Amino acid sequence: MKKSKILKTLSILTLLAFCAGRSYADGTQITQTLSATIQPSVSVTKSAASVETGEIDPENGSHAGIVSVFNISTNGNDSNYDFFLSATFPNAASMISAYDGFGNIMFGNVAYPPTELAIQDAIIHGTYNKNVISYPVTVTAESPMTVTTYTHPNYSNCYRLKLNSSQEGSLTHTVGTTPVTNTYILSQDAAGTYQATITLTAVAK
Repeated sequence: MKKSKILKTLSILTLLAFCAGRSYADGTQITQTLSATIQPSVSVTKSAASVETGEIDPENGSHAGIVSVFNISTNGNDSNYDFFLSATFPNAASMISAYDGFGNIMFGNVAYPPTELAIQDAIIHGTYNKNVISYPVTVTAESPMTVTTYTHPNYSNCYRLKLNSSQEGSLTHTVGTTPVTNTYILSQDAAGTYQATITLTAVAK
């Protein structure tokens, strides 16, 4: 075979091999599935509608109205979180819940913290509950959320919120204006600030 024919043949074979390689590459697909995961999360904020302070009338223990509103937003549901509304006495020696378990919330004197005996007496509406004042409380949740009374191993008397099918809504805590019978006595309850601290806690499951 002549040299020119050999070179021509080699050139054709090289071209065919190159074309075959291009055809093979074009017929191959490699895919990568990209993903990112959002974990269950919840946001709880205080609404501007909250009224956290008020003046107590020394004559009868009444006040103009104290309201707490919590806004709740979540991408989860009841299988992800439990919500508990608890109440405590600031600076009190006792860890007893400020909710008495009978639909009332107890306020304690900040400067003169109530004793456990005084707190227990306020729960039964006795007359020896120095520096403790009880008020009726109403806790409501924006539908379809629901709220019920609950006894928790850590929070004692508290309220439990269920989201149901909701992922956004509000919880309103309204303190009645008139003190519970026998829990306000002018000669017994020292002048000063009375407080109860309420806390809405989202507990991840």
